[in-house]
Amino acid sequence: MNQDNTKDALFTGLRIKSGPIPEMVTVKKNIDALLNKRAKRIFMYKMTAVAASLLLIGVFIAFMRNPTMGESTAYAATKEVVLPDGSKVLLNAHSTLHYKKRWNSWKEREVWIEGEAFFTVTKKPSGYHPKFVVHANGLDVAVIGTEFNVYCRRNKVVVVLEKGKVTATGTGDIKGTCSMHPGQMIELNSTGIHLSDVTPVAYTSWKQHRLYFTNAPLSRVAQVLEDNYGYHITWKDKKRMQDTFTGSCPADDTQMLLKAIGLVYNMSVTVKGNTIIFQ
Repeated sequence: MNQDNTKDALFTGLRIKSGPIPEMVTVKKNIDALLNKRAKRIFMYKMTAVAASLLLIGVFIAFMRNPTMGESTAYAATKEVVLPDGSKVLLNAHSTLHYKKRWNSWKEREVWIEGEAFFTVTKKPSGYHPKFVVHANGLDVAVIGTEFNVYCRRNKVVVVLEKGKVTATGTGDIKGTCSMHPGQMIELNSTGIHLSDVTPVAYTSWKQHRLYFTNAPLSRVAQVLEDNYGYHITWKDKKRMQDTFTGSCPADDTQMLLKAIGLVYNMSVTVKGNTIIFQ
């Protein structure tokens, strides 16, 4: 074989050897597949981030378009509030009510109370959720349509039912659920949820602008004077705080109440500014 033929054979062999190697083709395919998966993951991450951002923006816009409304009263004052569904709330003195400006059919009607209020709830109003919930410092009061009073002060919640039926559920440290019927009272305090029978007018007379007490300890009378009128109470003899009092007077005439207590218990009751001294 001459030199030229030898070269031709060599080049032909090199061309054959330089062709695609099966193992390298497989490796390339695997690398391409991994790169594609990585690109897809990055794309999905980006799309998820975009979706989350849009959701947050939507929630923010919805929140801004449906602000929380607030109503409050000063000492020795009451106020009626009409809610979006037509339900009515009568706020007692020194109380605050919060609720959303707009309600709809897919979310429960909700309000938040601090202080004291009497609720007259519209039953299953058209275009609104049938359930109505009052949130009161660790106690949720759920109703359909009814009339009841909620007192929420001094780490205590008291619900007195006049008409209908309600269910109260502890949502804080105290758990449990209790159903009520007219003429019953639920009290939530540090010891639990307690159900008892009461005379509703003793707890709701303030709606008629009267103070009404039946065998109430003077300490409770003092709390009403502090919570609703902003007085500071001083006792020279704290044992008198357990004496019970029965009586009624106009809500705007606390002087009549104090005179009656002084006469019944033969004690001196002095008012100095916003301080009442029992002695």
